[in-house]
Amino acid sequence: MFYVHCNGTGKQTSLKTRNEAEARNLLASYNESANTAQANRVIGMAYISQSDPEAASRTWQLVFQQVSNKGRASTKERRARAFKHAGFDLIRDKKLIHTKPQDFLKVLKKLGTFASDMLKLAHNEALGLDWITIPILPPKKWPKIKKREKKAITSEQHAMIIEAEKNEERRLYYEMCWHTAASQTDVANLTHENINWDRQTLSYKRVKLREDSKPTVLTIGERLK
Repeated sequence: MFYVHCNGTGKQTSLKTRNEAEARNLLASYNESANTAQANRVIGMAYISQSDPEAASRTWQLVFQQVSNKGRASTKERRARAFKHAGFDLIRDKKLIHTKPQDFLKVLKKLGTFASDMLKLAHNEALGLDWITIPILPPKKWPKIKKREKKAITSEQHAMIIEAEKNEERRLYYEMCWHTAASQTDVANLTHENINWDRQTLSYKRVKLREDSKPTVLTIGERLK
């Protein structure tokens, strides 16, 4: 039985014939098809280079940087941190014009919910800038990500955490999170300037809200004091 061997991928495929003359004809057909496809790619790249000289060298890392430069400071920071995920290394240096659907599917298998949203955001950014002309993954082909249910901890769970924590500074930090119901970042950013002892209030601006938003103001109770 004769086989054809692809020098590019190393893959072997049966020609399903024991006739050498027939096998050689089939081999010629394979090579002609491959050469035609390669020629079409070269011609296509020539047209693209004429309209967009940077298209041949543009990688996904450039798109990640573009997305990370949008939004408020906290948004930029979260996006930049998300794009450092090791899963993005699979396409980070890959040319946009050489990216295939299976490349994205491999990346998505390694990402969590937020990072997967960032990949879709980068994909849409590249489309919007005409850096890619057609979707790499059509909307219906993106895997549906099942988000984990989130819920607040109970007072019993909080008590267990406080009891188990031996580091005093960290234990007090957890207490602040509990009594203010603020995000961990908001609590970490608090200073004495956030406290008004005359009015017995604690005020701060949430990092996730717009800079012109009104501050959160809390009355300081005995345990929080």
